Amino acid sequence: MVTGIDEAGRGALIGPMVIAGVTMDSEVEKELKRSGVKDSKLVRPKRREYLATKINEAIKSKGVSGSVVIPIPPCKIDKYRKENVNLNVIETRTMAEIIDIIGGDKIYVDALTSKPDKFKV
Repeated sequence: MVTGIDEAGRGALIGPMVIAGVTMDSEVEKELKRSGVKDSKLVRPKRREYLATKINEAIKSKGVSGSVVIPIPPCKIDKYRKENVNLNVIETRTMAEIIDIIGGDKIYVDALTSKPDKFKV
């Protein structure tokens, strides 16, 4: 089973940071890769819309073994920040929570930094 985890809205002023993960079998992963699915930041908006459709089709037709979405509202981020907990730590802890919930034999996590060796819980 393959798990992918990513975030959106990091550093948003008024909306939540949302961290999500999905676990699927390796055949679904291969199908999505063949469709061109990759880091959304590397894809133009129109292509993202197309790929979102492909992802949803794969999920509906082949299913996934688990998925979770965790929104972190600005008030909670502010609370953590007052306790000197930075965004990297908030994100890392939440990603670890997602892994605990849905697991996976191979886990892909969108890097928080250009230096992945600094990504530690």
